[in-house]
Amino acid sequence: MNYWKRSLKVILKRNKIIIPLVFIILCSFSTVHAKLHDHRKAVVLIVNFTNLDEFASMPNLNYLMNNGAVGLMNTRGASKTDSMRAYATLGWGSRADVQAEHCLVEERQKSLYLKDIDAIKKFNTGNPYNVSIGLLGNYFHSINRTTSMIGSTGSSGVQNQYISPGAFVAADSSGMIDSGIVGNEILWYDSKIHEYRTDFNALLNAFKKEYANNDFIVVDTRDTSIYEQYRSGGSLLLEKESVLSDVDRFIGNIATQIDSNNTLLMVLSPHYSTEDAKYGRKLCPVVFYGQDIESGLLISDTTRRTGIVANIDIAPTIIRFFGGIPKDVTGEAINVKETAQPLKKAFDLYRITAFNSLNRGIVLKTYIAFQIFLLVIILLFVLISVTGVRFSKSKQDIQEGQKSIIRIGNKPYSEELLYKVNAALRLMVLFVLICPTALFLMPLTGVSSLFAYILGLILINMIFTFLICRITPNQEIRIITICLLTSVCIAADLLMNGPLNKTSLLGYDAVIGARYYGLGNEYLGVLLATSLMSIIPLVQKKKISAWIAVLLLIMILPVIGLTMFGANVGGTIAATMAFGFATLSFLKRRITFRKILLLFAAVISVVGLFAAYDILWAPQKSHLARALIDFKHRGIDIIFDIIRRKLEMNLKLLRWTIWSKVLLVSVAVIGILFLKPRGMLYTLINKYKSFSSAWYAILVGSAVGMMVNDSGVVVAATSNIFLIFSLLYFLLGEEQFGIRSIRKNRT
Repeated sequence: MNYWKRSLKVILKRNKIIIPLVFIILCSFSTVHAKLHDHRKAVVLIVNFTNLDEFASMPNLNYLMNNGAVGLMNTRGASKTDSMRAYATLGWGSRADVQAEHCLVEERQKSLYLKDIDAIKKFNTGNPYNVSIGLLGNYFHSINRTTSMIGSTGSSGVQNQYISPGAFVAADSSGMIDSGIVGNEILWYDSKIHEYRTDFNALLNAFKKEYANNDFIVVDTRDTSIYEQYRSGGSLLLEKESVLSDVDRFIGNIATQIDSNNTLLMVLSPHYSTEDAKYGRKLCPVVFYGQDIESGLLISDTTRRTGIVANIDIAPTIIRFFGGIPKDVTGEAINVKETAQPLKKAFDLYRITAFNSLNRGIVLKTYIAFQIFLLVIILLFVLISVTGVRFSKSKQDIQEGQKSIIRIGNKPYSEELLYKVNAALRLMVLFVLICPTALFLMPLTGVSSLFAYILGLILINMIFTFLICRITPNQEIRIITICLLTSVCIAADLLMNGPLNKTSLLGYDAVIGARYYGLGNEYLGVLLATSLMSIIPLVQKKKISAWIAVLLLIMILPVIGLTMFGANVGGTIAATMAFGFATLSFLKRRITFRKILLLFAAVISVVGLFAAYDILWAPQKSHLARALIDFKHRGIDIIFDIIRRKLEMNLKLLRWTIWSKVLLVSVAVIGILFLKPRGMLYTLINKYKSFSSAWYAILVGSAVGMMVNDSGVVVAATSNIFLIFSLLYFLLGEEQFGIRSIRKNRT
């Protein structure tokens, strides 16, 4: 200790000039950095309930789009998605919870106040996203900058009180906005619709005044909201083209009024219209223009998808623009990626996301319903084959020249007919197993209609089924081939930044906003199951050594877990447990309590290793890194919030998603087959030992995945597709009608 004290004294003594000089330079740099942002301004111009086509159709706004940056914005709120929550989320940097009655603004002298700020805080008490109410307003007031709000959707009926959702963006945590104009001086009465509309000349004059005197200005053009109100009610008295023309002239005037050398102009639509929702157009346009904005597409670390950002990213972007460091937000600051023909690429992305949003549910529900139907049919077929089939050659049968007659009850059927039914069921099982791969490859076709998509999907399934059946008559090799093909496709795609994962209907949907990059839970379950069912049987059949299999499984883990690839923390935990269990199995190690503890230690080690890489070296932070950073600031509360959010999501999915239904049907089918015919599944599992270890490992992985993922039900359901249907495929492959040889062995 004394040595270090003496050393420090020597350094200070010998560097009396250098150390103060370094300190002065650092202070000067921070002062210069602050002064660089002293005269900056930001303007958020809201044109609600509009889409990208409408933005591009407005000449002045089209100019800004071609000379600035453009993107599509996810509009999710906390407990649900609607216009009010979308407004609040813009200003708070985290998914917000508000109601329509919360946006009442009251004029008090020169300032505006959100009248029900206390009610808003109370309403967000249970918000799992740790929202910081009034975040932007608080930030500007903390750096001695002023805020302003212009525009309202009308009077509340009480003097000096107006309905202004834009106030959610500008107000601080006390509800205060420094100045603004929300009253009748910017409105005129339209007798055709018996509603106040915006006087855009007055609105422009109001903007000039507020822009000259404030640093952050929110302008709500309002009339598109009125159109939405009347359109949703079935009236078309107010023409949207006329409204957009007025808004566009106003935007053109705004663009000439601002100083583009020190001002960031954001033009955006917080929420989509009911008409757009019908066509899946649920990502809203956002345009950046002005200071440091080059022509290109918008991107953020929230989405990592060029051209797509989230509404939680707007507040951090504004804070960073003014030189601040965003805190207490779940969003990330938006950047511009220089791109050739950005508007064209934005439209291409818009069409893809709209198609996926509109048709994802239709295609997946059909696929899942087909699985349920097939499970029930196969179960009935197997049970009838065991309990209801009577083989007989009566005198009448012999006289009629029948070589073999099968009687179900008292009705005779030819043996060939049931052979055909059995063969058809087996082909359908292969169809189900190949479908995730077909869904994965469908974006390569570029089809843009549902009919063409379904036709292409069926065609790809038929081609793969035909080729696999032609390649080998061995049923085990067929299953291994399907699983190997599927796992290789998914892993290779993730190594190439996941272009197919992002656009497949079985991937994640940018509109839902649960995930934008990496490996979604649907394909996590598929990758988990197919990896196990391709690698483990090859080990058991001595096609590859056990240690090569261990190496392959270890190589899959970073593809699932690292932020540059899959970035799925829950998937990493589930895969580590499943792969560890599988390794113990094919290395002939008994599963003991000590081995289970070793598996948990392996999980902690792998997740810890990935987390360390994520925090220390990864240029883009994953959810795990952010959670650990939040844990440092907030403590154990962040862990409880994550656990609660995961439980709530899983409970919600168990009640509402069709994935839970196919999972329950699968469990029921397995349960029934375990009980009746007695001993059948046990005999089958023993017969196909090369697959039994994989089946058990899938059960472990799906159980763990269900517990640790937000939508763990989906992980369990997609992984069990390969467990239940491969089992049934082998069952139907038993002599004659699925299980006759097993039945003979039992008797």
